[in-house]
Amino acid sequence: MTTDSLESLCAIPRDPAAALCWAHVVLTGSTDEQELVATYLDGSEKEWFAAKPGRGRIPWLLGRVAAKHAVHEHLTQRNFAAIDPTRIVVENDALGCPVLHVRGARLATRGIKVSIAHKPTVGVAVAARFRPLPPATCADRSSGGIGIDVESIDHRPASFECVVLSPSERRLAATHQDDRDTWLTRVWTVKEAVAKATGRGLKGRPRDFEVDKTDDDRMHCAGRWVTTKSLDTAQGRFIVAWTETV
Repeated sequence: MTTDSLESLCAIPRDPAAALCWAHVVLTGSTDEQELVATYLDGSEKEWFAAKPGRGRIPWLLGRVAAKHAVHEHLTQRNFAAIDPTRIVVENDALGCPVLHVRGARLATRGIKVSIAHKPTVGVAVAARFRPLPPATCADRSSGGIGIDVESIDHRPASFECVVLSPSERRLAATHQDDRDTWLTRVWTVKEAVAKATGRGLKGRPRDFEVDKTDDDRMHCAGRWVTTKSLDTAQGRFIVAWTETV
């Protein structure tokens, strides 16, 4: 699995203790859209890509490429042989949750879950293995879910802070080294990641996912520890957050 078409901009930090891998893919001026499609997508995914509206095509593609890298690295860490990326297929169930299929290796890869997020110029994904759960709706899988999110560090109005932060979170902000915009972005990204891990999303209630303590760039939110990372690119500065598995 190569990243030549991405100028080696796909980075995969590892979390051995949690058997978790994440990847990010950044769009650059030299990125060849058709090369990515030919290299990473199988037949059905090419059809999905072609059906996407104009502005949604590239972000969707970047997210899928990142997901395949994260899954590939996770399998490599478990001593699997290299897998052609077109064999790694990420679909969505009826509720929009990503579902992984690896053609020819479904039994061996059972229990691997993925989460994907993207912006116009960056796609991120995380993959981890969980004990298989009984078939259920996405909303019933909160105990075994993972989530990832990416947000750009931008100036946000005071009204955003009032909607997103609880009073205790505002007090936490005063003790953290981030500037205001970075703090708000970090907390928002953490809330989104945890909400995605439940399979239900924020549902317009971000205060229900409260950050109650921090440990450097890690945050504890709604019972889950979340790792955050700054991602600086030529297209802007981002925060990536993903739920830990231990």
